[in-house]
Amino acid sequence: MPNWPTSAPSARGSNSGPRSLAAERDAIQARLNGREQELAGLQGGWLPSAPLQAAVAVAETLSTLPASKTGAASLAIVAGGQPSTSPRLQNLADIRGIGPVFQQRLYKAGVGTFWEVASLGDEELANALQIGDSPHLHVEWTELRADAFRLARESGTVGQIWRATASTI
Repeated sequence: MPNWPTSAPSARGSNSGPRSLAAERDAIQARLNGREQELAGLQGGWLPSAPLQAAVAVAETLSTLPASKTGAASLAIVAGGQPSTSPRLQNLADIRGIGPVFQQRLYKAGVGTFWEVASLGDEELANALQIGDSPHLHVEWTELRADAFRLARESGTVGQIWRATASTI
C-alpha cells in the first residue's frame, strides 16, 4: 500500500516552501512509476492456465466449423468431451441400419463420423439419408443413434467431427 501523505503540507511551516512541495511531488511520482513498472511486470508474466488454453483451442475449433457441425461439437462438450476434427472418414456402414448406399449419402451430406450420426436429430438424419416420406421404409432413429454412439465410444472418437476435404469426398 502506498504511503500517501494524510494532509497537505502547511503553507506556514518552514518545510512548506516550493522546493519542499516539488520534492514531495517528485517522490510520489517516483513511487507511482515504480508501481506501474511492477504492474507491467506482473501482467507481462501472466500465462493462461492449461484449462483456459484448452477452452481457447475448443473455441477456435468451433469457430471454423460450418453451422451444420456445431450441434455435434456442442453435444461433445455436454457429454464431457472435447470436440475435435479429423480428415478421416469412419465406416458408417458399421452402424446397424446403415448400408453402403446410406453411407455414401451421409458422406455426401457432410457426415463422416459415428459421433456426427449420433448427434443428428430425426429430421436431419432423414434429410441426409434422402428418405423423405417413403411409406415402405421405417427407420428406428433412436436405435440408429444409439448404435452410432456405441461405436463412437468403443472407437474412442466421442466428439470427433469429420473435416471434409475435396480428396475425402
